[in-house]
Amino acid sequence: MGDTDRDPITFADLGVPTREPTSDTYFGKRRNYSDLDKKEIVFLTVSLLSILATIGLTIERLTKVDSQEADFTFGVLILINSAFVLYYTLDGVFRERAFELAVFVIAVAIIIIYCIANYIGTFEEDKTNVVKLTRLILIGALGPIDIGLGIVLTKEYYESRNLIFRTVGANTEMQDMCSLMFFFEAVLKFDMQLQISIVVLILSTSGISMTTVETIILIIGLIYCVIWVILGYFAMRLESKVLTWIFLVTSVLEPVYLVYKMISLSNKWSDSDNVLYLSIITIICAVGALIVRVVAVVTMVKVYKNFDKGLKEIAYGSKNKNVLLTSEEHEPTTYGSTDPVTDPYTN
Repeated sequence: MGDTDRDPITFADLGVPTREPTSDTYFGKRRNYSDLDKKEIVFLTVSLLSILATIGLTIERLTKVDSQEADFTFGVLILINSAFVLYYTLDGVFRERAFELAVFVIAVAIIIIYCIANYIGTFEEDKTNVVKLTRLILIGALGPIDIGLGIVLTKEYYESRNLIFRTVGANTEMQDMCSLMFFFEAVLKFDMQLQISIVVLILSTSGISMTTVETIILIIGLIYCVIWVILGYFAMRLESKVLTWIFLVTSVLEPVYLVYKMISLSNKWSDSDNVLYLSIITIICAVGALIVRVVAVVTMVKVYKNFDKGLKEIAYGSKNKNVLLTSEEHEPTTYGSTDPVTDPYTN
């Protein structure tokens, strides 16, 4: 009699999660917080604390320096790159993007370089600045931890392809196409990060010597950069051949300007020390931007070859759309097998 009065055993009683591990959004699947493990939570905590602290100290510093000083330029650069790092942190973990976490690692290294260059470059004129020293110590202590955890998670995400499996199913060819698409997204964002940084550096190295025409070209170039990235994303997302060709044809405009600017800056080595080391950093950044632009174009060509193969409908279709699994591909997985494991949460 007493046995019949007991509540039925639930999945929760057996330790089986009952909540959906992912949610469907306009930009694809996103993991819920409950799906994160302890390592990922530690990574988020450390990264967010270090980024927000860096942003706070930088803003405080910017309020006390003249906009014509090199200190101001580095402050703006650190803010811009910190904003991108903040995005890579959240998007990389909650959308399990291995390539965005790889870019996160590179971006944190860039911030560390900026902080060191800023401190060394202005040391003689600003030896006792507490804010700059605190920021350098903070990023020097937490930056390597961010990079280490970022590398570990990048490796895990890349090898497991967990969210890719939940998105497109067990078809390995479709998984490869989805992985390439995610790589292209990460390259686009990194391209925009570098282009915006270059605009700030060019404004600082040219200053009041810029003509009206050069200023207009720079503003148009910044707008073009943003539009180009958006164009690339929707060309991939919509699998539009017309947008893809526009994207590829216009991809050469920014590199042409960067080459011209590098030649122009190389003729200013006799200027002041501030202009000198800002010019060197601008050229280094421009070279990096050119490399990233080539990678973006080559990857777009590869993504273009995958159009009309069903990836768009699976990755960005309605959440009720079934993933394409054939009976031959959807086989039971035995323990110790290296084949993708069937997700227990998908229907």
